[in-house]
Amino acid sequence: MVGKTYWLAGSALALLVAAGPAIAADLPAPVYKAPPPIVAPVNWTGFYIGAGSGFAVFDARTSVQGAGGANQGGKGWLVSGFTGYDYQIGNIVAGVLGDFDWGSVTGGYLDPATGGTGTMKEKYQWAVGGRLGWLVFPEFLAYVSGGYTQAHFNGFGLTNGTTLPSNTYNGWFASIGVDTTFPLLGNGWFFRSDYRFAQYNTATLAEVNGAGAVVDLQTIRPSIQTVTAGLAYKFNSAPTTALGAGFSFADFLRAPRGPSHWTGFYLAGGGGYGTWAAYSTALSSPGGVPLASTTNSGRGWFGTVNGGYDYQVTDRLVAGAFADFDFAGIKGTFQDPNPAGVGPLAGSMSERSSWAAGLRGGWLITPAILSYYDIAFSQANFSGANLNGVSTVGSHTYNGWFLGTGLETALPFFGNGWFARIEYRYATYKNSNINNVLASGAILDVMNVNPVVQTIRTELVYRF
Repeated sequence: MVGKTYWLAGSALALLVAAGPAIAADLPAPVYKAPPPIVAPVNWTGFYIGAGSGFAVFDARTSVQGAGGANQGGKGWLVSGFTGYDYQIGNIVAGVLGDFDWGSVTGGYLDPATGGTGTMKEKYQWAVGGRLGWLVFPEFLAYVSGGYTQAHFNGFGLTNGTTLPSNTYNGWFASIGVDTTFPLLGNGWFFRSDYRFAQYNTATLAEVNGAGAVVDLQTIRPSIQTVTAGLAYKFNSAPTTALGAGFSFADFLRAPRGPSHWTGFYLAGGGGYGTWAAYSTALSSPGGVPLASTTNSGRGWFGTVNGGYDYQVTDRLVAGAFADFDFAGIKGTFQDPNPAGVGPLAGSMSERSSWAAGLRGGWLITPAILSYYDIAFSQANFSGANLNGVSTVGSHTYNGWFLGTGLETALPFFGNGWFARIEYRYATYKNSNINNVLASGAILDVMNVNPVVQTIRTELVYRF
């Protein structure tokens, strides 16, 4: 399941483009006998239908009347079907869209009033809206979209014998993405990659016991981040791609694409948005008996700086090493679900910073566009949390690693050396035991915590 999750997440951005334009204007023309050129699309106007897959993380802000609130979280895979209509006016493409996602986005839930825990799961979501894009190249559309959405969460039982009902939440979404032609499948085929943030309205749900009596009222406000990738077919009469007579896929892979220009050092800076989910189990002692478990979560913005060195190995392959530092304020809730003694406790916790050092390897779709994967060792620092003034969990630095994938493209209109980068990362950190200490100094219990962090980031890069 883990491997499948990483594959889905990596697919969302690593395959961002499948066919590209000529080399950026600031790069010298290579000397070679070019194969028949790929014909640029002449018309983006038309209806389309498509399907894909992806990965999602939810953060649900919850509260109980008279007992405070917390952030509950979860993650999981999904499959998606989508359709829409686009209309092209010069370099501008505008349209309407609709989609439906099925999945199993699963996390823990803790009732801070009763201490009951359960499994919260989002099963499906759908959305309708509009999008507006700009043709960066004739075959490459960058767009933003937004509109109305609904998400359905299953009902579930809690360990204290109560249940919460299923519910469908109304909300809005905003997304950024890219569409590119997919010439290897023929005319009309496109590839889409999309990052979406959806915010849903608050719902009040009655928690009931076995006799049907209302125990308390829970208010839940979910948000969901998704990364998806898929193929679409556009129904229009104009040709969108052509490989040329006698030009095979093998020719496309072997064709030289110009002189080396990716070799060298670079510096970059930017920012992004992230969500963390921390799987937490209360233990009686280090390695002791598990008492109860839940999933804590948080979300927020961060800034990043990084540098590295790339070497263009061949006309197609680029490899390199890098290091980066994120200064963050990704805020959420930490809960101790320990039902013994003082009962469930909660407090505010944030991911404050992280750093990483690792390697990346990429494939030049065109001389100006690099699609890549990266992998790195990472450390993330989380603040401590004061739990209802009763006990304290200390700050902690977690060791782990991340798998990322992204797209980097030259910005010839900025001048030589300038590039833009967008990247998705999924980071997982090793379990750590952290003491939950009472005001008296006595250890209440030991929290075993396993954080994961999902981020989307964009950066401006200068290559020397």
